[in-house]
Amino acid sequence: MISAEIEDDPTIADDEFLLRRLWRGCIDPNDGTLTALAFLDGRSGSPSVNRAALTTREKVLSGWPWMGLAEVQARVPRANEHGVIAAPEPDDPSHALLIPSEALAVLKKRKEAARRIAKAARIVVPVPG
Repeated sequence: MISAEIEDDPTIADDEFLLRRLWRGCIDPNDGTLTALAFLDGRSGSPSVNRAALTTREKVLSGWPWMGLAEVQARVPRANEHGVIAAPEPDDPSHALLIPSEALAVLKKRKEAARRIAKAARIVVPVPG
């Protein structure tokens, strides 16, 4: 359950799937599982995702031939102190953001939350190469 301090969009259902592009560094070379990097964003602190109900895997990967794709239900980031908000862009109505709570201001805590989200996600398109 998310706290009141977290910005969240109640129109995005808990069972809605969110898609996240993956690069080679998101995959543990030892066992092929997702690492915390899959759900961290060092630039903004709010990982960018796409709402699967509003797009296709092919559209999300269009122009990104070196990337793979993971999916996770919206309930998972919410259970890990992240709000899920719609953030449509002119060319991408499916765009959304995972907004970490104030409690995740410390990078170590954000990494722990990202690791839990990554553990619940599954790779749906492998990273090429």
